[in-house]
Amino acid sequence: KIDPSTMKAFEDQNPSSYQYEWKRVKSDGQQREEASFLDHRINNQKRKRNGLKLAIIIGIVVLLVAGLTVGMIFVFRDSEVVRPVPNLKDMVNMDRVMNSLRDLENISLSYNNSRAVETGYNASIEYIESQLAGKDYNVSRQYFDVMMKKLKSTPTLSLTQPYAFNFAYGTQFEFFPEDVASSGSQSFPNVPVSAVENGGCSQENFAEFPAGNIAMYAISTKCNFRTAYQLAVGAQAKAVVLFVYPAAAGQALMAAQVESYLDQKRSQQADGIPIFFFRTFLPLDIWTFLLEKQPVTMSFTFDLDVYNTKTMNLFAESNWGQSDSIVFYGSHLDSVLAGPGINDDGSGSMSNLELAKILDENQKNGAKYINKVRFGWWGAEELG
Repeated sequence: KIDPSTMKAFEDQNPSSYQYEWKRVKSDGQQREEASFLDHRINNQKRKRNGLKLAIIIGIVVLLVAGLTVGMIFVFRDSEVVRPVPNLKDMVNMDRVMNSLRDLENISLSYNNSRAVETGYNASIEYIESQLAGKDYNVSRQYFDVMMKKLKSTPTLSLTQPYAFNFAYGTQFEFFPEDVASSGSQSFPNVPVSAVENGGCSQENFAEFPAGNIAMYAISTKCNFRTAYQLAVGAQAKAVVLFVYPAAAGQALMAAQVESYLDQKRSQQADGIPIFFFRTFLPLDIWTFLLEKQPVTMSFTFDLDVYNTKTMNLFAESNWGQSDSIVFYGSHLDSVLAGPGINDDGSGSMSNLELAKILDENQKNGAKYINKVRFGWWGAEELG
């Protein structure tokens, strides 16, 4: 036995010859620290000459692992003796992570720059499966159905009163079919439009709303989009038309409002009401007409194909560790249709893949983890 300061001094004098481990034992309800030498001399001749023997270590060894983005604690059985394992974050091979991200990008390039459910997502699953081949994991797929909605033709939106004007899809307005649950071509001519003030954030804002009208309101920071949208559905609106007010804080705040809307929009359920969104075009004259109680009507059409398709989640569970003590890491693997999803969430998915490789390497090199580890790569996250 030796006190810690003496041990540290000895180690400083003999940096290549010795290591030490701590063991914590309980005595009369109090914990005390003891240190014992472990002779790790590489040179067998020196080891024989010095005649040192390895000390027997008895106790609990706790390995605190700072993972890639979050920490993870592996607790070893009291009766087991284990050797020190390097910190996981120090074992991360960033070149390997970056190469994995480049592989994801190459997959997306084969599918029109996308890894969405019906583009490059399945190839992304197959890539992770190939990376885990030969590793000590049980890899499995979990299939499920997801509703897909595609435009069969260009949607239209027109102002028919107080004057005629056809808005341009894609440059002046966007249409979100996620909120319509049935297939087919639908046409709605000359529907009255009603202004909903304060962003439609409360029931009072819809108190006098005529059922069957189009609800037009500005995106508000006073409530999230789900609240206003569900109130419009409850008021029996025929459709919702959204726009963004020019903000005093300038374009940055406008962009923030738009991105907040898009984030919230992705999680909506299909309530049957189409949404038209003026992303950059500002129909302030129409809004003025409405506030002045002048009659305003709009016409709109859309043609949707609504169907179910199968997609999957991927799981990899370690064959080592206790089944009643599982550490779970998850990240979604799919991208949006409009991009490769390298940051969102390819970065998280490839980080988890790297962690799976490191744990497998450590376990094969003698590390004994008591916890099972399960990894999940999710599908259809971008579809809500």
